[in-house]
Amino acid sequence: MRQGLAGPAIPLLGRIVGLAQTTEVFASAFGVEAAIAVAQERKGSWFDPALVEALRGLRRATTFWAQVRGPDPRAHLAVLEPEDEVLVADEARLDIIAHAFAQVIDAKSPYTYRHSEGVAELAVGIGRVLGFADGELSDLRRAALLHDIGKLGVSNTILDKPGRLTDEEKAQIRLHPAYTQQILSRVDAFRDLVEVASAHHEQPRWHRLPPGTTGGAPVAAQPGTGGSRHR
Repeated sequence: MRQGLAGPAIPLLGRIVGLAQTTEVFASAFGVEAAIAVAQERKGSWFDPALVEALRGLRRATTFWAQVRGPDPRAHLAVLEPEDEVLVADEARLDIIAHAFAQVIDAKSPYTYRHSEGVAELAVGIGRVLGFADGELSDLRRAALLHDIGKLGVSNTILDKPGRLTDEEKAQIRLHPAYTQQILSRVDAFRDLVEVASAHHEQPRWHRLPPGTTGGAPVAAQPGTGGSRHR
């Protein structure tokens, strides 16, 4: 929600992000020159004049723009991050991050209120019955909290649709485990959770397997299977 701030009352970093987000949109759609022209046109009204001048200083930095508009700007940003500002994600911080993402995921639709947290509690409860060690329970909880993060890539017009889904909409819903896999695989701290978190809609179908068959989807992935309004 906008706070009605103006000029220097807006934090400097917020002003930079505001300029950057508009520039990125126009640069992606119309090119760098058009993006800088828009920033120049809105200088003093939308954007801090000093920041627009700083942006203009990047006008001919072709390598910079290639990185910004490339397939993985994250790698280039990581190089620029000051080493003394890097935060190491310990176990407690990883739990906080997983819970925070779960709240974002569940807030996406009224039909998923507290869904991720509920899945986590149920999954951990089953894990305890199965005798999982503390470390396994921690991984299970985080994977359950993050299992639906891929739904952030699915439109709310589909997630919140009151009636039956079309075949195309069902196909979009079924992509969310793959999106979960893609998102978590890009986060080093959660990479070990990828297989578990993205397997929550796999169906073991034990009744179709030869007697005595074991294995299949990771055990930790099985407690979180199902449960979504639109699968």
